[in-house]
Order: sequence, then structure tokens, then C-alpha cells
Amino acid sequence: MIDQQPRDLITVAAARDLLGISNAKIARLIKAGTLRCFANALDMRTKLVSRIEALSLKPQFFMESDSAATIFTSASARHALDLTKG
Repeated sequence: MIDQQPRDLITVAAARDLLGISNAKIARLIKAGTLRCFANALDMRTKLVSRIEALSLKPQFFMESDSAATIFTSASARHALDLTKG
């Protein structure tokens, strides 16, 4: 079965900025399958990722001092993912 593209697609560059990580790190996340990547039908030079999926990874990049924000972001992302699956 082919996965449907999420409706909340953003560019890889936007996801990288959202997560505050390097080009190399986001490329590794995509290559490892941690972050799904989709072709952009309007511009074949750019790739797209789900904003919700990217946000669900954000807690991994928080420092220990941001534990309250990590819990909030993680719970929000899980809730959003549950809404898209239904």
C-alpha cells in the first residue's frame, strides 16, 4: 500500500530551520527513514517533509534544561499525529 502524502508538507530547509539543526543532520534523518521525504511536484529540485513529523522530532534536540517545553512539544506532536491518522 502506498503512503498518502501528508497535507502539512514543508521544504526540507524549513524543517531544518524549525528544528535548528544542520543540513547534514537533516539529511541523515531522511536517509535513516526517521523523517519521510516526498517529491515536490511543482519544483523537482526541492524535497518536502511533514511539518508534524518534523515537530515530533524536536524534543530530541532540546537540552535538559528545556524539559517542560520538551514534554509539551512531544505531547502536542503525538496528538497532532493521532489526528492525521484518523
